[in-house]
Amino acid sequence: MNPAAGEQAAAPAVLPEGGESGTDEAASDNPGKRMAAILEPIGTEVIESFYKAEGIDERASFVIDPSENQPKMEAYYRRYQSLPTLRKVSFRGPMRDAASGRWFGVFDVFENENEEVHRWCVVQVRPGEMKLDWVIYQQLIDESLDRFLADPAAPPKEFRLVIRKGDEAPSDQNPWPGTTWELQLSPPLDTAAPRILQVKDSELQSLGLDQALIGGNARIGRVELSWVPSDLEPLTRVPTVTKVLGWGAW
Repeated sequence: MNPAAGEQAAAPAVLPEGGESGTDEAASDNPGKRMAAILEPIGTEVIESFYKAEGIDERASFVIDPSENQPKMEAYYRRYQSLPTLRKVSFRGPMRDAASGRWFGVFDVFENENEEVHRWCVVQVRPGEMKLDWVIYQQLIDESLDRFLADPAAPPKEFRLVIRKGDEAPSDQNPWPGTTWELQLSPPLDTAAPRILQVKDSELQSLGLDQALIGGNARIGRVELSWVPSDLEPLTRVPTVTKVLGWGAW
């Protein structure tokens, strides 16, 4: 998807790719391109200021919900001998969260201390103010979803995920009696193939997923995932959605 191709193209399920920003005349008729012209310079400045900050408490001032996220940041940065520094930042494009209506810019960040791609989103929290989303960043850089899905002993865990309803699960892959549906799950900003989970039809309805995911639309949801026993093989545990905590990234 080209960045800023309009509000329809700014759906949360697809990561924008770098490309031409277009002419000023085209941007004036296109909300996404107008936001790209705002998000790229301001978002770049926010990221540069974040990396220039010498302490975690100062860096926390550049993220959403700093008091809540500072302890998470302190735990994360223990893996480094010193706080990482900025080598390069590249703007990928603008996106819009359908539930909240907030625009955000997607940036690929490269640090001097490692070769990883650090994918950040800079969110318009209110007119004239933009901040980094630490939760989405850490969830992606730590591969939290894949780690959870690889560990049947993992306790229930909250995620922010792009969710799409798939097909009815094949009978030979159904861990429960009755109808079961496939859900396609991806962390926001992730470019890998969606992970497939299954949910009972009765749970799909009781959680409101049947109404929220009409027509194959993908939405960002705040959900709890849990490992639960299979009714057909009680010694086998399978991952599924057990709570819907809200819709929208923020």
